[in-house]
Amino acid sequence: MSEQVEVLWRPGCLYCRTLRSELRDRGVEATWRNIWSDAEARELVRAANGGAETVPTVRVGETWLTNPTWRDLAPLLGRDWQEPVQPSAAAASYASPGASGPDGGLSPGLALGRALALVVFLSLGFMLLARDLNVAGVLALLAGVAVWTLTRPPTDTPDDPGEDESA
Repeated sequence: MSEQVEVLWRPGCLYCRTLRSELRDRGVEATWRNIWSDAEARELVRAANGGAETVPTVRVGETWLTNPTWRDLAPLLGRDWQEPVQPSAAAASYASPGASGPDGGLSPGLALGRALALVVFLSLGFMLLARDLNVAGVLALLAGVAVWTLTRPPTDTPDDPGEDESA
């Protein structure tokens, strides 16, 4: 019989997203509790981490782990940490060019391109402003903001690793 897994997380935590993918890809069901919206979860994470709100914090049975790897969790679940991974459909689609990430974010390639475009336009804008080319500088800055805004991930997808409770 496998132990119940409870994960204390917060929005924006990349370690939480990574853990969610690892658990989902191995077929491990978990209860996800957002420490920013669940006061009891916030107190649990503080108690487990000496007052700190470090996430992800995972409880398996009576054992608490902070930011565990699959290698840490597998023995507590009666599993071999080296077992083959069965990537989910969401993770598989993440690898295709131009696809969104498994949690609604941009693929790594698109995210890097977005960041580079912003840096180029902002750098150009500030250089032009420094040379008293105000109109061109302002246009370059506006172009950078436009690129950043127009390439953001969809806003209808919450930053919630617990949104898909099917594991």
